[in-house]
Amino acid sequence: MVELCTDHCVVTYMDLIGVKKLITDNSRNAVQIMQNFHQVVYDQINEQMDKHQHAYSWNDSVIIVANIDKNCIDLTPIMKQADNLKKKIDNICKCYAISVKGMTFSEPLFYSGHQFEGQIHQPKFVFLKASSYAFSNCFAIERELGENNKSWYLDERIISNLAINKDYVKAKISMLPNSAEREVYMYDGYLW
Repeated sequence: MVELCTDHCVVTYMDLIGVKKLITDNSRNAVQIMQNFHQVVYDQINEQMDKHQHAYSWNDSVIIVANIDKNCIDLTPIMKQADNLKKKIDNICKCYAISVKGMTFSEPLFYSGHQFEGQIHQPKFVFLKASSYAFSNCFAIERELGENNKSWYLDERIISNLAINKDYVKAKISMLPNSAEREVYMYDGYLW
């Protein structure tokens, strides 16, 4: 039997603030900001983020994924890399970040090779190697707690493995997979 979930991970979602309004006001500037943002993410994930295995960027958002050992007791190196990425992104356009601990879904099994059909850079089908539940929980946090206008939102499963000495606000929300309530810790500024 194939395992449904395989590796433990930390998923961090970052979204630029105010880009949608900027698109309406000055779409050329908005596109330039998003292109600069993509370049920063590309540079950082490839050169400065050895604890993270994947980055998926679209428009004004990015998801970064760090695979971890199930017994991982110190998430500090992973979260420091995410915090440093946020600092770089904030130099282009302010953003907020949401981190959730979860497990990655097993990658689909294919019985034939990927079909490129003239595409040079990537196949037609790309499987996001991010936990679908953690990914979904990021959006639940954004939807339910976004009005708090904080810089960082951290799942209690991450906080239990970090030492952050900053003031925070916390709230409980229901998260997947079983709709159990978990606490989310909200911070202003940077984590370190």
